[in-house]
Amino acid sequence: MWQLFGRLFMIGVMICLLAACGQGNDDDPNAGEQADEEMAATPVEVGKVSQGDLVKRKQFYGRTMPTASTPVVPPVAGEIDQLNIAKGEMVEEDDVIAMITRADQGGTIDITAPASGQITSLEAREGSIVSNTEPLAVIIDLDTIQIQLGVTANNLDLFNNRKSATVHFNDIELETTATVEHVASVSDETGLYPIEFEVDNPDKKIKAGMVATIFIKEIAVEDTLLIPTEALVEQTNQTFVYVVDGGQVKKTDVTVTESQTSQTAIEASLREGDTIVTGGQLTLTDGASVRIVKEDR
Repeated sequence: MWQLFGRLFMIGVMICLLAACGQGNDDDPNAGEQADEEMAATPVEVGKVSQGDLVKRKQFYGRTMPTASTPVVPPVAGEIDQLNIAKGEMVEEDDVIAMITRADQGGTIDITAPASGQITSLEAREGSIVSNTEPLAVIIDLDTIQIQLGVTANNLDLFNNRKSATVHFNDIELETTATVEHVASVSDETGLYPIEFEVDNPDKKIKAGMVATIFIKEIAVEDTLLIPTEALVEQTNQTFVYVVDGGQVKKTDVTVTESQTSQTAIEASLREGDTIVTGGQLTLTDGASVRIVKEDR
């Protein structure tokens, strides 16, 4: 009796579930078709067509050096009784760096730093004799660093009338702004035109002798259509992009004027603001349905 009742109860539950499922399908008869269409659409990433100048970033390499180098010359000759500095140490202006016994009339005299900076050359030691014609040490200023580089004549115009440029130091992973101090109008013995920059160095991270990369922006193409370079598709001597319109794509031929890593200047039947496929286009065909999953602004 109880077994029969249990079977009947289970059959009733199954009938209710089937009725509910059938009712759900009746409410939206197109749900299945919409799901199929979404599954058929290719997921793509897109970007925008823009109008403007294509800017090229050219790079030049230079070497850092101190802007100022100050020799420490004792006012009189004598023997060093006490030396308070070591090579590589930082000193402040008027610090007592040594004490010497005068050779002419005896007595001692303090030798002070004529400038603030780093000791880069130190030829003396305690007990040695120093003269008043040769430097005891050399102090370089590290608050401001000079960058020197040479450019060819065809690149000289990039620096004329320019006040600053971006500089990068690979050794310390630092990018900052350098001020243009001098642009030569005459080449040196190497045939290059010397350019001098200065860069602030408040934390003393930039050292003399480092390689510096100077970046200069140059307009490659003026007032042109610009697209993300990754949108380009090249097949059998044909270059094109896919334009998105109403959930479908249209294959559109383009002519590349100038290409950079991130942007490319083109000529095409496109308008500023058009949406083009930048990712997922390799499996597309003209007229294919797409679904945008990412849009770059």
